[in-house]
Amino acid sequence: MNNFQVSFCDPFQSGITGYGEKSRIEVIPLYHTIPWLQLNEAIYTRHDEVVNDFWFLEVSYQDQDGLKHTLNLSPEYVTGAGPGREDLRFTLRYIRPRMRKRLFGGEKLDKHYVTEREDNNEEQTLNCLIAFMDQDVVFLERYLEA
Repeated sequence: MNNFQVSFCDPFQSGITGYGEKSRIEVIPLYHTIPWLQLNEAIYTRHDEVVNDFWFLEVSYQDQDGLKHTLNLSPEYVTGAGPGREDLRFTLRYIRPRMRKRLFGGEKLDKHYVTEREDNNEEQTLNCLIAFMDQDVVFLERYLEA
């Protein structure tokens, strides 16, 4: 199984933190080290300090043909007094190579085909992350295109 490149964009830090290559068993614990709710709430209380409006965790790998596959987990803003983990929502972006039909017939490889789905709770997000690491393209395409 592949190792995965993992990076994180913090809303309060410039640049993207690269965690380098991680094995499958290291990715989920790394996800859990990110204080999603605290960062989300801090965006409102410290809004003048926000450097990145679009913040995310991104996991990617290269397939046997050298083509890149990426899953981007971007938290959606949660407001209100004391939101809990059940209020966490993510937009998932699945970027991968895919054959697309051409206007006048035939097909062409789109190396950056994107499928996106908003309003995913934490369980759905983690299920998609696991499916991504398992290279379960069928599950991801069904779920994200639903």
